[in-house]
Amino acid sequence: MLDSSAIHLTTHDGQCKELPVASGLTLAQAIFLAGLWEGVPLCAGMGKCGLCRVRFTSPAPDPATEEISRLGGEAVAEGWRLSCLHPARPCAIELPAPKRSAKARSTTTSASTAQDHTSGPLQLAVDLGTTSIHWAALRGGKTSTTGQGLNPQMGLGSEVMARLSLHNSPAVRTFWPIWCWNVCADWYAKLKRNTAGPSTSCASRATAP
Repeated sequence: MLDSSAIHLTTHDGQCKELPVASGLTLAQAIFLAGLWEGVPLCAGMGKCGLCRVRFTSPAPDPATEEISRLGGEAVAEGWRLSCLHPARPCAIELPAPKRSAKARSTTTSASTAQDHTSGPLQLAVDLGTTSIHWAALRGGKTSTTGQGLNPQMGLGSEVMARLSLHNSPAVRTFWPIWCWNVCADWYAKLKRNTAGPSTSCASRATAP
């Protein structure tokens, strides 16, 4: 029997998950903070991108005008909704396959050149933009790896002030430490895979909350 006080969701590949209900969050925010929409460039609650669509298998909430316009009457009748326009309340939903942005890209020097970069400390330069992250790893003063990817905060708001406002929400603070840990661990793993020689990072010594 399903817990009537939780959010029950089934992913496109058949995984079943249960999320706690957090007052003050939209359904889209709860799903995003659970790590299920990594790399999906959400419009952060404006009902425009359509990437947060879900299908209710429990009774669906009344549709908003934006949903009828964006999804169409037939889809709405089938239980499809834009989760950014509805609060995170107990329900049962299905998630379609996520439409992710282009995968994070990295460029590594050739093996012969990389051998020259295995000595000395690893230096990391990061350009943290509103929508994307660009980074370069250097050893011995020479660039060994560069890369870029979508800023993982995109799902929390399309601009900085929206993200700061959301962070002040007590509901978000419940999920924030785990979400930040997962994001940092993911980027550290990418850096470790794409740099030659040993490296030291605070992420390698940290303990997940």
